[in-house]
Amino acid sequence: NLRPLLQVCSPTSGPPEGELAAQSLQVPELVLARELSALLADPTALSEECSCLYRASEDREGDEGLSVERLYGITQRLIFCLGSRDPEVLDRVAQVYMAAASGVARRGSVGVGEVEFRGLVAAVLTQILRELMLHADEAAAADAPG
Repeated sequence: NLRPLLQVCSPTSGPPEGELAAQSLQVPELVLARELSALLADPTALSEECSCLYRASEDREGDEGLSVERLYGITQRLIFCLGSRDPEVLDRVAQVYMAAASGVARRGSVGVGEVEFRGLVAAVLTQILRELMLHADEAAAADAPG
């Protein structure tokens, strides 16, 4: 269950950023990959987890959505908590964030709504899962008899 790890990603309820990397170290990569894969394969569970993270991260009054600044903080916390370090993955995550932020600016709105937020989180989790699967493949190749 990823809920405790994802809840830590909320800037309003999680630990300071300096402590986030330690959170990811508590979950082995293969377990994390299996949990992420299961979450991404279950649209209902993914929607529920994203909604919980969205509500825990709200910084707004009314229906303006999460600010771009808050969205940036959540994106960074997902990266730290889930242990992403691969430069290509981080670049793709940055592209996902920039697309969401530019969409806010293009619409002239104040923030990102819950549906957009779910899409951003799903995209970030997908990129991190790819990195974890690459690590698993590399470990399996290294362990294979030569």
